[in-house]
Amino acid sequence: MELTTNQIQEIETYIKSKDVDYIDLKIEILDHLISDVEHKINKGFSFESALQLTKQKWSKHFRSSSSIFLGLQFSTSKVVLKKAVKAFRPFYVLYVVSCILPFVIFRNVSVDFTESRMSFVNAFFKTTTLLALLYFIFIIFKMMRSKEKTTYRFILKTQYLGISFLIIAQTVTSYFDKLGQINSVFVGFSFAGLATTYICHHFYKKHVLEIAKNKQRLRL
Repeated sequence: MELTTNQIQEIETYIKSKDVDYIDLKIEILDHLISDVEHKINKGFSFESALQLTKQKWSKHFRSSSSIFLGLQFSTSKVVLKKAVKAFRPFYVLYVVSCILPFVIFRNVSVDFTESRMSFVNAFFKTTTLLALLYFIFIIFKMMRSKEKTTYRFILKTQYLGISFLIIAQTVTSYFDKLGQINSVFVGFSFAGLATTYICHHFYKKHVLEIAKNKQRLRL
């Protein structure tokens, strides 16, 4: 038995009340709930009873939850978090490596630089981190203006603190210590900031793409 338009709207209202009205998940969740309700109706339940049983089944998926991968201070519905963690997990490895690897390498490897090369390295890190900082600010500004909710927007929100790495990189006077060796801590901050900027770029593009796909669906 297919549900009526009013019955589907009632399910949509329920989804909105659970704060899972994300455009990249809404249709998927709606289809699952409609299928569950229709299946129960075909077994002899009324729509009201079928909907109530479906709500009970899905309540655990709509509970607020958090993950160490995205920061325990950021919480959302479990069904949203599951997709967010799955999308972000590969980038978590990139983030950790970008923080630790430069520190380990330059902490244990001694390289002599001429004055000209030191100037080049300083200018390189200053310029790249400044460009990354400006782009990071652009992404935050665009997200603040965006009204659409996607899983990727939630991921982006968890990454905004990463801008602090770029700010620190801009306050650094020199990436070398008094002995002319690369300062592994400052380089680590820079790489972490650049990695976070790349991660934000990736999920910003995903967010924009989902909005475009949703607009196309609405036109059909």
